[in-house]
Amino acid sequence: LLAITHSFRGAGEPRSVRPPPGIGDMRKPVSLEEIADTLEMLSEGTEAFLVMETGEIILVTDDDRTELESSDMESIPEWQRDHLAKVRDILETGKVIPFPSSFDIHEWSIMERFSNTITDQDARDSLIDAIHGKGAFRMFRNTCERFHLRETWHAYRRSAYEEIAREWLQDNEITFT
Repeated sequence: LLAITHSFRGAGEPRSVRPPPGIGDMRKPVSLEEIADTLEMLSEGTEAFLVMETGEIILVTDDDRTELESSDMESIPEWQRDHLAKVRDILETGKVIPFPSSFDIHEWSIMERFSNTITDQDARDSLIDAIHGKGAFRMFRNTCERFHLRETWHAYRRSAYEEIAREWLQDNEITFT
């Protein structure tokens, strides 16, 4: 049972997902790094699914769903037809486990926790100020640059995403390397 409540997770309701019967066991382990990479690139309007039979990760956008609902498949390019056929299959069969969404992974909270780890008082105060108000993400990035914390931030963020991925894999009893 997936309940994303890890300390890296932000506010919001926990999502609980139970893998469909008979697909909880994968034959080969999945890559923790690949799962973390996928989590990092999720954004509003994009979902990711792990196909349990193959270990394949499928991204589904709102545009994909719209195409499936409204398009004549013959009028779209071949490469897109192949992708949409996979999307339709996974959405209809349910033999997938959905990744946490970008809303489940509250990046603002990760920025706040990072800010609180900074020992330089001026830098910490500036980072905390940056994440409050309009343009918080841009202001945070700019403040990291100003205090030469860009690499430190990226390492912290990556570690947060790897921990979220590790917990998600463990909660879903998925073997990983």
